[in-house]
Amino acid sequence: MPSHLDRVRVWLEQGRVDLAEPELRQMVARDPHDPQARVLWAACLLEMNRVDEGMTQARDAVGLAPDMPFAHGLIASAHAMRGELPEARAAIQRAIQLDPDDSHLHGRLAAIFMAAGRWREGLEAAERGLRIDATDPLCTDMRTRALAKLGRTEDAAAASAEGLRQRPEDSSSHAAHGWTCLQQGHSKQAVEAFAQALRLDPHNPDARAGLVVALKARHLLYRVLLSFVFWVQTLSGKHRLVLFVGVYVLVRLVGAAGKVSPMAHQAATVLLSIYLLFVLLTWLGDAAFNLLLLLSRYGRLAMDLSDKATGAALGVLALLGVAAGAVGLALDVPWLIHLAVVSLLLTIPVTNALSLLDDPRGRLRLWAAGVLAVVGLVGVAMRAWLDPPQANVASTVFVVGLIVYMWACAAGVVLGRRV
Repeated sequence: MPSHLDRVRVWLEQGRVDLAEPELRQMVARDPHDPQARVLWAACLLEMNRVDEGMTQARDAVGLAPDMPFAHGLIASAHAMRGELPEARAAIQRAIQLDPDDSHLHGRLAAIFMAAGRWREGLEAAERGLRIDATDPLCTDMRTRALAKLGRTEDAAAASAEGLRQRPEDSSSHAAHGWTCLQQGHSKQAVEAFAQALRLDPHNPDARAGLVVALKARHLLYRVLLSFVFWVQTLSGKHRLVLFVGVYVLVRLVGAAGKVSPMAHQAATVLLSIYLLFVLLTWLGDAAFNLLLLLSRYGRLAMDLSDKATGAALGVLALLGVAAGAVGLALDVPWLIHLAVVSLLLTIPVTNALSLLDDPRGRLRLWAAGVLAVVGLVGVAMRAWLDPPQANVASTVFVVGLIVYMWACAAGVVLGRRV
């Protein structure tokens, strides 16, 4: 006769956490010193996205059985779900120390490195897992994605094809193939791969996110922007910093050269206009194409809350800015023109923060964007009621704050996340 734990394991394999969680809660209440029941309860809670409770139960399980790799792995998962990548790495490495021959643990370490943008370390971890088990699905997918991120597209395509051959009915394998297609610039094949991944597992968040990107990549302008992003991702943090600072210095030199002669001034104006357009696309391109998908009958079905929020925010702020600007210019109302400028500039921090709704970093950015919005609106009110010298105080703070926000975000992208 199967035990309670055996029945719960079957439910968890079937994804029936609604049945498993209350049963495990009762089992832990009956025997608080049972590490197996407690660790399965932790796994169930994390599957239900109850991260704090899951972390507590996983730590209690470690207290009862310090040498249980599964419990340390769950602690790593909880830290990763919170965006605490250094802690997640430490926990999964402890699990690997306890069971170095578990290929899946090496795959999870690779996933942590990939989340931090550490492609080379992710590749090494995945390949260590594959030396233990050449068919491990997580290690295979992580290796495929790391190869693509490193710009080794032919190797990534070969790895992706091998993963599909081994597991033709696996949703994650099709999602990994979709990202490889995107890296190669094949947006149509990427859409098909992500759609197949979602047919196999409608709740696969990676496939859903990939489908949204692939649908946007049908537009030439977005494909150009995406190709640039993929190229930057192949660079190390040091080389990204050199590129970032180098472009800024080049722009300053071009601006200085424009003062030499009328012809140089015209050339500098063209180059600076291209640069500003590129910067604008970098910050708002994703939100702009999210807005296009949001207005599409079928595109919005693939979007998650974050995608919809960025598209809607851009649409509302841009509409407010254009309307206020048009009325302000027509009626010569300075504060309406000021409102238009503030609304249009706010599209940058607001859409950037909303794009990270599922990331712990998003909360801090939302607070920063909220503060900028308040300062900007105070500046509009001061423009409406006070003379220009006093009214410019809040506007100056707003502009300086926006620049600091953009530089801080850019530095985070350039240097990568700590792990």
